[in-house]
Amino acid sequence: MPTYSDPSVAEIFPPWKEWTNRVTKVFSYVQTRREVRTGTTLWDWTSDQIKSKKLMEPWPFNLYQSALSALPGVLAVSVLSFLGIEVTHKLIFADPFDAQVDVYYQKFISYLQPLIIPLALGVTCFGTAWASLEKGDRSGEKMARARRAYLYYDGAYGLWTQAIMSLVVTFYYSPLREKLGGLTMLFGILFFLAAVMWQRAISGWKLPKALFAVNGYHYEYPKSWFWFRSDTVSRAWRRYRLVGLFFVGLALYLLIMLTIAGAYLAAYGAAYVQGFFRQMLVS
Repeated sequence: MPTYSDPSVAEIFPPWKEWTNRVTKVFSYVQTRREVRTGTTLWDWTSDQIKSKKLMEPWPFNLYQSALSALPGVLAVSVLSFLGIEVTHKLIFADPFDAQVDVYYQKFISYLQPLIIPLALGVTCFGTAWASLEKGDRSGEKMARARRAYLYYDGAYGLWTQAIMSLVVTFYYSPLREKLGGLTMLFGILFFLAAVMWQRAISGWKLPKALFAVNGYHYEYPKSWFWFRSDTVSRAWRRYRLVGLFFVGLALYLLIMLTIAGAYLAAYGAAYVQGFFRQMLVS
């Protein structure tokens, strides 16, 4: 007679399985972050080697860090909304459909907004990889290697700074700013500026120095006035800073535009579906 094994708990309760997968990802992120910060050159590992150690590959690692950095802002919006504290702007529209679109838009944008800064700093890997290499070394393989290294370093060192910036931005661009009072917002802005300076030290000093070393260059931070010097080290740091600033600005602009467009399209679709079903019920 055929024998059947008893199903596991994870098979009986899929939500439990999904929850354990999420927890496993958190541990995988923490372990990967630890490996990068202790000097493990994961960008030189193959995909099989990374998976065998239950670590995360560069893009998933960086995107997961972006999600974790956005989490405080998302949780703040969720908790305040649950408590009945308004965190979205309310506008008056003559058309009920437009009013419903705005309600959905404000909700979507409040949840997507915390992701903008972490994602912008992640996608700048395309510019910083190019800027970290000298002209004769910019082969496809070396560029890809530099991108992987940047994604690992940004994901390992930018977690807390990006979380702070995302959280403050979420509160600043919401009606809650008016309710918190000037003094509270002043402390918030000072906190934000401190995080910006911390992130500047990471993006403008720690990451380029690490990437130069990954690429085989030993470019120590140049002396003052390196913007006007013509030696190799000054040119490399100047190139990295300029390209990095340009790509961060471009990424922020594009992500803001995409977020606004995506939130509006999703809100329009949600309002249309709601109106369609409401009309069906009435008829």
